[in-house]
Amino acid sequence: MDFRIRPATSEDIEDLAKLLSVLYAIEKDFTPDRRKQLKGLTMMLGASEERIVLVAERQSAIIGMVTGQITISTAEGGLSAIIEDLVVQAPFRGKGVGKKLLLAVENWARSMGVVRVTLLADKDNLPAADFYDKAGWGKTNMICRKKESFHSEAEESRMHHQSQGRAKRAHNA
Repeated sequence: MDFRIRPATSEDIEDLAKLLSVLYAIEKDFTPDRRKQLKGLTMMLGASEERIVLVAERQSAIIGMVTGQITISTAEGGLSAIIEDLVVQAPFRGKGVGKKLLLAVENWARSMGVVRVTLLADKDNLPAADFYDKAGWGKTNMICRKKESFHSEAEESRMHHQSQGRAKRAHNA
């Protein structure tokens, strides 16, 4: 099957959001929300060498995607990359698309001087777990956690800082 891997562009954003809705329908921690996915994709596609969105394209149609972001690993004393959002449209799964996307994002990470790569996958997505096992990705003893109330706490903090800024400006006027 003919397809190519290339960096995503802003023209791809609608197709990428559709792919994310496919992925988030599988993952229990997320609910597809087009507005949020478009916002996140816009941020990912912004000018930065520390993140990348790659797409698999076949006959001008996007059939898969993967994202990568660079952080710093204090454990390794160097750069680390987090790979997320690897998704391939159902009719193209099992045909090497995911494997080539994963290899492409790994190669990007190497080219950026990354010394450690990790990825997140839904623990109940057994086909994905099998795919990563076959691709040489081992399990770790680390677990991923999230703070359920973080969004509301962050919003409260942002609103508090805004109101303090308005009060200060009004006082100085």
